[in-house]
Amino acid sequence: MEGVRVGVVAADGITRSGAEALLWAQPGISVVPPGGDGAASVAVLLLVADVFDESVVSLARGALSGVPKGRAGIVAVVGRMAPGALPSLVDLGVGALLWRRQATGESVARAVRAVDRGAGALMPPEVVRDLLDYINTLRNGGPPGRGAAVDRPVCQPALSAREADVLRLLADGLDTAQAATALAYSDRTIKNILHELTIRMRLRNRTHAVAYALREGLI
Repeated sequence: MEGVRVGVVAADGITRSGAEALLWAQPGISVVPPGGDGAASVAVLLLVADVFDESVVSLARGALSGVPKGRAGIVAVVGRMAPGALPSLVDLGVGALLWRRQATGESVARAVRAVDRGAGALMPPEVVRDLLDYINTLRNGGPPGRGAAVDRPVCQPALSAREADVLRLLADGLDTAQAATALAYSDRTIKNILHELTIRMRLRNRTHAVAYALREGLI
């Protein structure tokens, strides 16, 4: 069985090779060489960097240029967040973030598998706190911050009633299972709603969808 197809992006070849070797040792993971014939079929992009900043975001966007919108999830393994980089984290659609000093082959593989199956945003507690503060700022009409205009949908935004209900619950901090319980839907239905929404509006993942909906006053 081939496993989850992962592409690795890093600022230098040594870091990328080390991350690829780490992943190859994990069951259920298949590493796709950068620029290879199978690059367009990457399911998860692993982004490894000392600092999450605009240069890293540019690298990730370049790697995603050959992947259909919304097809690949993103796992970031970084040393630290640059000041003001949180909006870019959201707009890029990072589904999981691990601190580089704490990352192991097993923890990175778990994050890759979780993002591949559509789990909620997996972040260190301090990043989750900052993320919720950012979403609350958007909800209260505050400034969107740097990077907010990046990767905006080109279609006229419109949400169905159930899409809006789901996004409101996620904005309140619920995960997909909790949202399913609150709305009397199955977990699969919630994930299908989110998948269809992100594809239609050309967003990266549910975190990006929540932030965009709040920014545009859709919820």
